[in-house]
Amino acid sequence: MTPAASAGGQVRPLPTEVRDEAEFRRWYWTVAELRGMARGLQVSTSGTKSLLTERIAARLAGREMPVDSPSRRTRMATPLTGNSVIPAGVVLDRHLREWFQHTIGPGFRSDHHLRSFLQENPGATLGDAVAHWHATRDAAPPAIGAQFEYNRFVRRWRHEHPTATHVDVVRAWQQYRARPADDR
Repeated sequence: MTPAASAGGQVRPLPTEVRDEAEFRRWYWTVAELRGMARGLQVSTSGTKSLLTERIAARLAGREMPVDSPSRRTRMATPLTGNSVIPAGVVLDRHLREWFQHTIGPGFRSDHHLRSFLQENPGATLGDAVAHWHATRDAAPPAIGAQFEYNRFVRRWRHEHPTATHVDVVRAWQQYRARPADDR
């Protein structure tokens, strides 16, 4: 794979060529690229994209690495009912999704509002979660977090180009991500 030239003529370095934090932060990196960089720098490859980014930046800058926070994910015991209590750190796994699909019906889609409710309301019941799901159908979608740059780009680009095809979106994203952050 060769480096890609941006619209401004600047060349995106290969992940193995990045030597300092400033250059690292100028470019968009996929999770796969970040994991490869982390392995090359002998940094842990586990965790979220933002945690990988911070670990790599710290190593390149010679700073202390950020500490991993332990993940406490919990699956709900089956059988599930409307009275089932939501535990802290619940995982919206296949069984829980199927329960929501069966309870709510074919219109059920998991969304940010439901996932947030499950994470922020341990001790509530699944019946409470169903009521929350129905109450938030007309709620605006939340802002997309900075760590989801691709999703933010796609939402904005589709709004500006409503008749564009998926191929158009992907092509536009590839051109966008080939530019350094200070040129976007």
